[in-house]
This record gives sequence, structure tokens and C-alpha cells, in this order.
Amino acid sequence: MTEIGRREDPTPTVILERDGTRIGFAINGGDPAQEGAAIRVTDIDGIKSQLEASGVNAGESRVDERDGKKLNVFFVVAPDGLCYYFHEPISG
Repeated sequence: MTEIGRREDPTPTVILERDGTRIGFAINGGDPAQEGAAIRVTDIDGIKSQLEASGVNAGESRVDERDGKKLNVFFVVAPDGLCYYFHEPISG
């Protein structure tokens, strides 16, 4: 994703875009170590590789189970402590 915008008012926010899809992340005033986002992706291995090639320290991949469904997942903890949970459903 590429940063395409940032604003301070009314809340500090960054806007990211990839392949025509935009997503915004805003500071909510809470403890960043207790906050984050779950991001559903396709091609989780490709996303992880791209992040690591950009210098992002991505956690180990693993399989989680939620509501009887299996997901390939990995986490990224940003410098401000926010945790991003990348996940992709396993077909079948």
C-alpha cells in the first residue's frame, strides 16, 4: 500500500491505497499497545513478502481457527505499538 494522504483534524489519520482500494487508519486516543486492525487479504504470502522487502518486521506465519474456519495469519507491530493482524481464509 502507498500513503496517499494524511490529516490532523479532526483526528490524526493516514490514508493508504493499493489497486484502487483506499483504507484509512485514525488515532483514537487509546493505548496503542491495546489497539490495532484486522486486515483480510488475498495472497497472504505475497503481502508478507512485500512488507518484509520494504523493511517491515512481520511475525511468523501460522494458522488460526475462528468460528470453525481456518485462516493463514501473521502480525505486524508498528513502531507506535499498534498491532496489525493480516489474515486470509483457507479454502476447503
